[in-house]
Amino acid sequence: MNPTLRALCLVRAALIVGQASIFAILPPLGRELGFSEVSIGLIVTLSSGTAFLVSPWWGRRVGPWGPRRVLMTALVGSSACFFAMAGITALGLSGIASTTQALVLMLAVRGVVFGVFLAAGMVAIYGAVSALTATDKARIAGFALVQVAYGVGSVTGPLVGGFLAGFGFVLALATVPLLTLGGLILVLTIVPVTHGDPTPQSTTRLSPLDPRIFPYLVIIFVALIP
Repeated sequence: MNPTLRALCLVRAALIVGQASIFAILPPLGRELGFSEVSIGLIVTLSSGTAFLVSPWWGRRVGPWGPRRVLMTALVGSSACFFAMAGITALGLSGIASTTQALVLMLAVRGVVFGVFLAAGMVAIYGAVSALTATDKARIAGFALVQVAYGVGSVTGPLVGGFLAGFGFVLALATVPLLTLGGLILVLTIVPVTHGDPTPQSTTRLSPLDPRIFPYLVIIFVALIP
């Protein structure tokens, strides 16, 4: 496997481990902080919704910035979010922050800001694979490997989160971003610098109802419901 593609897959897995680890940490943490079940679910939903909304914006940044720069932004930003969540948790558990204050901060950091950087990571990795591959066959194979990394991260994330939560919520949230920072080191040392294209991109917008992509969007949506 191409070393750059291998690094991108590892970074993808690290990002998803960070995202999925919260699924094991947040429910018991939310109960300790006094959050309702609805509030806990809203934190995760808001993150996914934010990622959905800002992904097109990040897609337009990949051209002029280059995928490497966008990916580095995603890794630094998501790591900062986890450290911020650890701080919010410490404030909430110590009683310095009230339940309402802790919830608002969690909604802002894990719900909105993390969603922004999550979208950046997804878009940048696929952009990097596209730039790395020269043929459609190689590109599809690269995308498939990235999806395998996604699956590995989705399975591993809750295990990592549950294990770390046994040592304390603050420690767990402060340890998870070490994975994404490790991914940042991989990007800095292995992923080549690509200069962005300053040429203005086409202003034509692709509608989600476009028959070329709409069936696939429906299939993905249905598959993710469970």
